[in-house]
Amino acid sequence: KYFTVRWMASQFQENEFNKLGFWSWMDGSIDPKVTNVTGSNISEAVTITPAFFKTATGWLYNSTSHNDGSTLIEEMRTALSAAPLFTIVCQWNEFEGTPTGQGFGPNHDIYFDSYNVTYSNDIEPVSRTECSYRGCGGWGFYYLNLMQALTTLFHQSNGRGSPSFSIASVSSPKLNQTVSGSQMEVTWNIIGKAGTRIGIYINGQLAKMVDNYVDKGSVVVDVSRLRRSAPQDFEFVVYGTQTPFDLSYDQMGDGYHRKNMLPIIIKR
Repeated sequence: KYFTVRWMASQFQENEFNKLGFWSWMDGSIDPKVTNVTGSNISEAVTITPAFFKTATGWLYNSTSHNDGSTLIEEMRTALSAAPLFTIVCQWNEFEGTPTGQGFGPNHDIYFDSYNVTYSNDIEPVSRTECSYRGCGGWGFYYLNLMQALTTLFHQSNGRGSPSFSIASVSSPKLNQTVSGSQMEVTWNIIGKAGTRIGIYINGQLAKMVDNYVDKGSVVVDVSRLRRSAPQDFEFVVYGTQTPFDLSYDQMGDGYHRKNMLPIIIKR
């Protein structure tokens, strides 16, 4: 018999419409703004996105990329901290762009949210051979699997229990990245159950051990002795915790099963 209406807006980091009771479809901040229940300190809603831009003007130069899942993990960290009644996921596959000057309208400067049917706001996998303005190659099932894992973690933590697993991403090096020079930066983001240490391996050999565990950080690894112009096997291993999600690019995971815990190993 009754409906609750919420007005929607975006870019709360600039306009602070969340203080007026609005809900968001995207904020231009890695720490998205939370809307409270009117007249209280109870968190009502927050919106998390896999990537974002800050303003409608100049958005091309004020955007934050997927970062191989690190952006989505960091935004979920805000949701876990706020524990809102509603967590909204938006702006899913919209980040493939249209060339400047090739938009719609008489001046070709009007750009829509969807590049095509695939690269749109629908939460669905994207073929790894799908082409767009930026080139060919979609994200497969990776972000869908990551969202499934983060949603499970959210429900565990929002029940005020301690998370029983972790989720990790490595934003550097990239998949199939060519590394030049004598050093390589390794950057990660981990959410959920705390581990004990982090191991970085190249071609099966330990390249760096991070004994002081941190959930997000970066270290420099010496690669001066590696053979140049040859493929290298990279592994990022989190010790002291596990995960039931393998975050596959090629197939959809089958959800949370406590008995199917896996070691956290990210390969490049």
